Amino acid sequence: MAVQTKAGGRSRAIWRKRKLEGLLASEVILATYVFLLVYQKVLGISVPRLDLKVLLAVPLLPLLVHYLIVKSDPLQKSHMRLRAVRCFQSEYPSKYLLRRCEACGKTEGDCPSYVTEKSRRHARYWLNDIFHGPIEQESPHLIEETFDKSYTCRVVCYTEWLLVSLTALGLLMIVFELSKWVWIGGDQPFAANYEWMLPVASAGVLLLLRFLHRPDEDDPTGCWLSWREINQGHINWLRNHEPFLKELICKTGDQ
Repeated sequence: MAVQTKAGGRSRAIWRKRKLEGLLASEVILATYVFLLVYQKVLGISVPRLDLKVLLAVPLLPLLVHYLIVKSDPLQKSHMRLRAVRCFQSEYPSKYLLRRCEACGKTEGDCPSYVTEKSRRHARYWLNDIFHGPIEQESPHLIEETFDKSYTCRVVCYTEWLLVSLTALGLLMIVFELSKWVWIGGDQPFAANYEWMLPVASAGVLLLLRFLHRPDEDDPTGCWLSWREINQGHINWLRNHEPFLKELICKTGDQ
């Protein structure tokens, strides 16, 4: 039964990862299409309206999303000092195992079971032996809730990065075209307002997301607060199961 539960949990995680990948790929395709449509004159291209066939026919964008974002998973695995990355990683229940060893009083030289951040043993203990172990057996719904809150944070974070890129590229197009007009002359650029509306709209949506979902390590809101709450529950489970942790982690040192 335990093996089946663990396999079921992993399959649900894979399914959620595929959903995230599809959602982000759709966002990138739509954002790219809108950008090319709005600034086609600046770029010297022709983009048909309401026709995504060209973008959908090119697998490059979904592949970039898969390998640069979903597979690499920078929110979980990177060492960037961005607020969202710090906020997400600071809530890992596995960090409790590190603090537990630090509070034990022993050192890495004294205890063969001592857990260090560099070894990554705390992450393996948490994921393989605890999260997909007794926690999944006792409360399978917590596994799904944890994955849901985790991937909600990813969607919000990666959507914000996309909006930042869209805003920056839109402003770059405006500066480029205005520079040509100043130095070369000709018709006034961007006679239509929609060239200006794209960076303004993307920046507005970005500010709204930041207002609703603030990745603050001291006072998070939105999805980041939900991520903290679910992991605080996991940390409380660890605190209440010290005999289990001693058997799992410290048994080598006791021999």
